[in-house]
Amino acid sequence: MVLTDIEKSELLEIARDAVRFDEMLSNHSTMKVGGPADIFVSPLDMETLKNIMGWATDREISYMFLGAGSDTLIRDGGFKGLVIHLEKGWEEMAISHESAENIFVSAGAGVSTGALVRFAKENGLKGVEGLAGIPGSVGGNVMTNAGTSLGWISEIIEEITVVDRQRRELTMKRKALEFSYRRLKLPRSTAVVKALLKLGRDEPAAIKARMTELLEKRRATQPHGQPTLGCVFKNPQKDAGSKMSAGALIEEAGLKGVRVGRARVSEVHGNFIINEGGATAKDIEVLMGLVKERIKEKFSLVLEAEIHVVGEK
Repeated sequence: MVLTDIEKSELLEIARDAVRFDEMLSNHSTMKVGGPADIFVSPLDMETLKNIMGWATDREISYMFLGAGSDTLIRDGGFKGLVIHLEKGWEEMAISHESAENIFVSAGAGVSTGALVRFAKENGLKGVEGLAGIPGSVGGNVMTNAGTSLGWISEIIEEITVVDRQRRELTMKRKALEFSYRRLKLPRSTAVVKALLKLGRDEPAAIKARMTELLEKRRATQPHGQPTLGCVFKNPQKDAGSKMSAGALIEEAGLKGVRVGRARVSEVHGNFIINEGGATAKDIEVLMGLVKERIKEKFSLVLEAEIHVVGEK
């Protein structure tokens, strides 16, 4: 995408130092892969966000939102358009109000999952234990309904604040939100900017014990210290009430340790792909395809990607 000098001047007037051109998205990915974004903006406030979204919409320029980059595989050709990064300026977190039974916590889209978990632990708030050890940020967690068997973020959502394509700031109550497995039904052109979480009370020591148990289990069963995107595939449906483990299926198919280029299926957990250093997005996509093909051959099952794949090849 080629911007005119006038368009560049408009952007710089709207976002000032928050706008960069040809920004390498590998710098904003937990997998450390991804080509350049034509335009990369980190708006620090609501007004700038709305103006940037309006500018892109009026000029029919494609845009996408990027949080911590933990569930998005950005292809090597990068993103031809505008990437809106919600981090700094969107990290406010505080107890909003209380009732007899619950404490309501307001968390901005840029709050990291780790920061949210620590805040809950320190304040004796239960309900976020299932998020312990999950990468990402609140905005991305909401969009992907992040969680574990101990709980999903959808279970503690009271309401969310969004900005839609028309630049309207809207509050959506939980009953109006359609959550499903690893997904919130919401247009990708809509920004989740804040969540109000409905939490309970408990002794900090009890909350810490539950989180510690989960974290120890994660450390024992998932790779650490290497670039990954978290779980790559959704767990396929077994029957009406349960799911099969994608990681277990991949292990049974003998795929642990299989490599394409510098991308490798983790030998610790089959549903993780690791960047061994210098992997490309193409390496990862080809490896994902190989895994899907082998699982289909062996089990007659089609694995569905849990991560989002975006950009140009």
